[in-house]
Amino acid sequence: MRTVVRMGTAALTAALLSGCMVQDKYHWGSYEQDLLTYYRDSDKGTILVENLSETITKGEEKGLVPPGIYAEYGYLLLESGNAKDSILYFKKERDAWPESATLMQAMIKVAEAEVKKQ
Repeated sequence: MRTVVRMGTAALTAALLSGCMVQDKYHWGSYEQDLLTYYRDSDKGTILVENLSETITKGEEKGLVPPGIYAEYGYLLLESGNAKDSILYFKKERDAWPESATLMQAMIKVAEAEVKKQ
């Protein structure tokens, strides 16, 4: 009888503890630290761009790209003169997060104007 009670207690404990595991809603990568580094020294923008690209790739693999990441990456591409690719990421942000559509449409127009200048 004691064995049954112990096994039941162990099974119940395992079931309860496994329910407490935290699952990531999004894949942020090193975004927070990279952004802070970029704010402190804007010359390190290439590090942020590279790491955002990696964050997006890993996030897309898992379906966990956080809100704003596509837009941030698109903006950095636009700043670096890569307006054509920035449009793609602004569209991805708009499609993934419909509440950002108005802002993303404005950013797409800005990027399209830059493409026409080139």
